[in-house]
Amino acid sequence: PDGDWSSDVCSSDLLNDAERAAELSRGILQEHGMNIKALGILAAALAAQGLNAESAQYYAQVAELAPESSIALSALGSQEVLSGDVEAGILSLQSAVELEPTNSAAHERLIEAQLGLNDLTGASASAENYVAVVGGAKALIALGRVRVRQERLDDASGAFKDRKSVV
Repeated sequence: PDGDWSSDVCSSDLLNDAERAAELSRGILQEHGMNIKALGILAAALAAQGLNAESAQYYAQVAELAPESSIALSALGSQEVLSGDVEAGILSLQSAVELEPTNSAAHERLIEAQLGLNDLTGASASAENYVAVVGGAKALIALGRVRVRQERLDDASGAFKDRKSVV
């Protein structure tokens, strides 16, 4: 059941048509039952349409079927945040970071969610962890943004300057 349809659903033309991808994925799920690829494509298609709460429901199913996937947890957390369930989103994003500490997208989404709640202490700890574990310019920029929000402008300036020396 995974063979023929997945190339159709993943074709570049269809990926640009979120409504059609969602329709095809729903048909596959109806015909074949739980299928992680179809669930993931449906969740992504719904997210592309701005249907964040519905997308989160499908990403939750993907995360349940693939609990070792930090990508699924990160996507779930992002959709939870966008649908207004920020606390659940933060928990999902923290789980994604714990599962795969080098997942930059999960780190960045976690920091943004914490900043959205004005949790400067949590965002600071997350940004420091991002710099320590992953490093690189993006991590330093995230740390600099947190420092700006904390009104620690000298530290922010240092983080932004340091990112220029990172290759």
